[in-house]
Amino acid sequence: MSSVSVAMATYNGEAHIHEQLLSLANQSLAPVELVVADDCSGDRTLDIVREFARTAPFAVRIYENETRLGYRANFMRAACLCTSDLISFCDQDDIWNRRKIETCAECFQDPKVLLAYHNAVVIDAKGQELGTLDWRAAPRSLNPPMSINPWLIGPGFTQVFRRSLPAFLDLWSDSKDQNACGEPMAHDQWFFFLAATLGSIAYLSAPLAFYRQHGGNLCGWNGASACSKFERYFTARGADDSVPLERGCRRRAEILDAAQPRLEGVWHERAAEAAMRYRRLEQKYAARRTLYTAPQIGRRLKAFREILSLGGYGDDDVWKFTGKSLAKDVSVGIFFGHRLQRTPEALEEFE
Repeated sequence: MSSVSVAMATYNGEAHIHEQLLSLANQSLAPVELVVADDCSGDRTLDIVREFARTAPFAVRIYENETRLGYRANFMRAACLCTSDLISFCDQDDIWNRRKIETCAECFQDPKVLLAYHNAVVIDAKGQELGTLDWRAAPRSLNPPMSINPWLIGPGFTQVFRRSLPAFLDLWSDSKDQNACGEPMAHDQWFFFLAATLGSIAYLSAPLAFYRQHGGNLCGWNGASACSKFERYFTARGADDSVPLERGCRRRAEILDAAQPRLEGVWHERAAEAAMRYRRLEQKYAARRTLYTAPQIGRRLKAFREILSLGGYGDDDVWKFTGKSLAKDVSVGIFFGHRLQRTPEALEEFE
């Protein structure tokens, strides 16, 4: 079985990190190493890690950043410092199932798999269960290239991926997080994007970790009901949805263009095909932006027809807008879309 490195990014995590470290030490398949990249913690985080390192059943390598990098760059640094065949991201405040590493590593017996991720149980600060992350599930247990919704993300702490993926790290700074203005992709977005494009992604429905919510999480759990999500979808500003996704598509296509000279054979072909798909999707989002900003109904109708001509809707293809989007665009966008638009200045915030 392939060797595994655990990449942990830390920052002021003294409250929960000890319990996480103990769950690493208890793994049925021990990692070869734990790589800790600390982002200038001001508490006892590193003291706890150093104490753990004295008796850990694997090597513990600690790297202290000279200046704050932020969690995105810090996780990237941790991944690049790993030396094993596989890399498993690790947060500082969760608890891993004893068979998490072993179960995920088994997925890579299939050479087509570039990344595996799993379900998790969401708990509060006292350990009480709140729900699961099954809403982030991939469609199948094995998902071929470009068969997953391009905006789906497996949370970082659930991901294990091949060490070949960090080879494209120099392109990361050119990426764009569609959920955060002016930021590159988060670590989990980046590796999921590359893996879903170039290879297969394995999904494990078993909850292999406890995802702790304690009020200080950088990215928390959204436990909103399906009804409230549906209501928000139909009342949200349409242009707000389209602008960041449109520009996110453009950046992804540019990154795949830059990656192609480094790839050969089927890998090159997949990068070229995915770049084409992202550009076509960018066109759809641009038309949808017009649908929700143009003051004249004639322009909005033209934009809607353009989406149709691009094969824009359908629940049978992850690269199309869903039937729910079609219902919103017909009932809201064509007739009232311009009333939902933001100011021109706000629409430029994702440039």
